[in-house]
Amino acid sequence: MIHFTDTNTDIDLMAGVTRNEGSGFADFFGDLILKCPTYLFARQFSAGVADTHRVYFYELDYESELYGKHTGCDPKTMGVCHAADVPFVFGLPLIHTKDFLPQDLVFSRDVMRLWTKFAKDGRFGDEWPQLSGAGVSSGAAPLVRSLDPTNMSRIYTDPYHNTCDGVWQTYYQ
Repeated sequence: MIHFTDTNTDIDLMAGVTRNEGSGFADFFGDLILKCPTYLFARQFSAGVADTHRVYFYELDYESELYGKHTGCDPKTMGVCHAADVPFVFGLPLIHTKDFLPQDLVFSRDVMRLWTKFAKDGRFGDEWPQLSGAGVSSGAAPLVRSLDPTNMSRIYTDPYHNTCDGVWQTYYQ
């Protein structure tokens, strides 16, 4: 299932990042199947269209309790699962208020505002930097927006350097 590029380096890296076997497997599987291919595609696409298009990227750092209950996803051991943003994008906390926490309602409004702004003019505004930061040709580190109701201004700088750019990049070339 796995094709390491340098077994000793890759195992040392993964051993340093994982918290236990269950969460380690969840990190590995998520990176292999979804996170890294998506991120690496976005980086490559950004480099190819830097003069004509904007590319944004985000990391969802929050999952509602309701989503976890319905999907069996446990953020403590599995991280935030794929599609956990869907209830917020479509305003489910505003419709089913009794099933969500008060911060979920605010978060859903924030996410809908961001998506609507992007749909209207292709920009998220100054609060959300492009993935390529200062530009692909500048060699600047990638910038990734965190979506989390506890800190809506967090921006990660080069968050996938060790995993996607380190371990998995050669695998997907």
